Amino acid sequence: MSPIAATGQILRLTAHTLTSARHTTEYWEAGPADGPLMILVHGWPRSA
Repeated sequence: MSPIAATGQILRLTAHTLTSARHTTEYWEAGPADGPLMILVHGWPRSA
């Protein structure tokens, strides 16, 4: 059972875009701000 299912929480996804002079990256954020940091990279850099 996943931690999300065990707690009964429904997490909301929030889309963000990070832009620099050379690159633009879109990413999704979910979970509590004080929770553990997890970075998952898939289909870099164009597809999620």
